[in-house]
Amino acid sequence: MGKLLKIIICLVIVSFFFYPTPYSFTYGYNTKQLIAVLGIFLYLADLYRQNKFAISNEFLGLIVYSLLISLMAIFSASFHNTQERAYTNYIISMLVWISAAYVVIKTIKFTHGTVSITLVAAYIIAVSCFHGLVAMIADNYPPLDNFILRIVPGIDWVKSEGRLYGLSGMATLDSGGIRFGVASVLCAHNIKTIIAKNKTVTVPLYILAFLILSVTGNMIARTTIVGTALGLAYLLISLSPFKKSLSSSVLKTWIWLIMEILAVVILVVGLYNSDEKFRRRTRFGFEGFFSLVEEGHWRTGSNDVLESMYVFPDNPETWLIGDGYFVIPGSDPNYMGESTEGYYKGTDVGYLRFIFFFGLIGLAIFSLYIIYAGRVCIRMLPGNTLLFLILTAMNFIVWLKVATDCFFVLCLFICLGYVKNNLEVEGEIEESQEVQEQA
Repeated sequence: MGKLLKIIICLVIVSFFFYPTPYSFTYGYNTKQLIAVLGIFLYLADLYRQNKFAISNEFLGLIVYSLLISLMAIFSASFHNTQERAYTNYIISMLVWISAAYVVIKTIKFTHGTVSITLVAAYIIAVSCFHGLVAMIADNYPPLDNFILRIVPGIDWVKSEGRLYGLSGMATLDSGGIRFGVASVLCAHNIKTIIAKNKTVTVPLYILAFLILSVTGNMIARTTIVGTALGLAYLLISLSPFKKSLSSSVLKTWIWLIMEILAVVILVVGLYNSDEKFRRRTRFGFEGFFSLVEEGHWRTGSNDVLESMYVFPDNPETWLIGDGYFVIPGSDPNYMGESTEGYYKGTDVGYLRFIFFFGLIGLAIFSLYIIYAGRVCIRMLPGNTLLFLILTAMNFIVWLKVATDCFFVLCLFICLGYVKNNLEVEGEIEESQEVQEQA
């Protein structure tokens, strides 16, 4: 199999994992679930090859925490006699994510002979830029737009809302924004890593990718701005331009960043003044900046709506164990409360949705689970503490707006750590033993 074909397969697998979607040709299953099935067989095959079937302590910890989340969800729903099923099967969801992530790592290793954070990040960045650019092209090219509407069932409602979308149901709205934000942080990490290795040839390319993600991502979902800001913070911390003595590579990186920002700004301004549709997308994506310039203060429509969503529980029981509702009660015959439009209690704030569902106890368990996953990444892949602290922090920042966790990216690096610390090390030992035997 040619190297180019292997790389293309890797890109498809990473897209299927990072932007899971039930396409029209997957018979109702999303792509993450399909590759997770393959992950089970790959993992069992590796265990058989190692001749041991022990579960790692890190994986056992994830099982325990995700099981506690599921049990707390079941308890809250059962105690309040609701029909809510959100997060009751979270342990299964965690296992599916882990299994699918294992396929991604093994596929990349098969293609390149090795696997690293930089390599995994490069694939995530590539597929994220692809979905962002596809969303922009589809917005102006009806044949591509019609193709997406045919192969991604249910995405037409996003179109009816006037929002952009890529070639995936997860490449739109807040789900897409979080992923574009994660990819932006990974861009900053790769830039830092490349400079540390004195291989600066691809730095301008990663800067361009960062800007593409920032522009297209914010036009798709303004949640991207969290990743953009954290990515810039990552660069400022790891490659500070304010040091007394700057290396030539760091200086060149900041010069490239400034030059490319100026080039992108000129391009965006030109399109803004010449294309009405692009003008609307730009004003939506960067509404806060336009408001700051035109009105003197930062304001976005979504933030205005979000402020009205800060509705808190009015009794100790709800604070402690929740009401047992995560989404609109709908046809639940046991629901006797006030009917609200949208989410339960009319709030989409992540922290409050968790509190209303399974209380502060459930929220605490979920928070510890994410922190634990971040710590596992730090422990299994030493030397990358800043990256995993930022990705973990991103999860808690995003919860201020939406109830979507970032485990999908942390589990990818947990699997990477497992492969590097177990399979690759054992493979090196076996190769060393074979050389000694031959000698």
